[in-house]
Amino acid sequence: MEEARQYSPVSRNHFITTHVGRSTRHARPQAPPPMLEIEEVLPHATLSVAAPTRFRGALARQIRQDIWRALAGLRGLSPIVTVTQIDADGSEYLITVGLQTTSGSLPKLYVRGVVKSILSDPKHRQRWFRYAEMRAKC
Repeated sequence: MEEARQYSPVSRNHFITTHVGRSTRHARPQAPPPMLEIEEVLPHATLSVAAPTRFRGALARQIRQDIWRALAGLRGLSPIVTVTQIDADGSEYLITVGLQTTSGSLPKLYVRGVVKSILSDPKHRQRWFRYAEMRAKC
């Protein structure tokens, strides 16, 4: 098994990006296992990404931020986003969204619907990939 490369948390939001193989996870430090997990496959048109690790990190960060914004009314919610490159050419990514809450309860049907709508929205996808491609070039 590959050793995880962990980058120091960003001082503003204290989230850590961890890279293992073709997977990138963006979550709070020592995040407990999620109470709810949702998976989605995102096809990506650009087949060549110069820095795939940086690309996955930026993609995970954008997805987590949009999910958090949409569910900001739920107290203590902490999204955990994992982006896994499915194929070698980088044309498909498996997005796993885990949600953990400190309040103890989570309205699972409502949350699942909101997350699925965010993940399937073409405007969100376009913005995520545009931002991630820009970050991968830096």
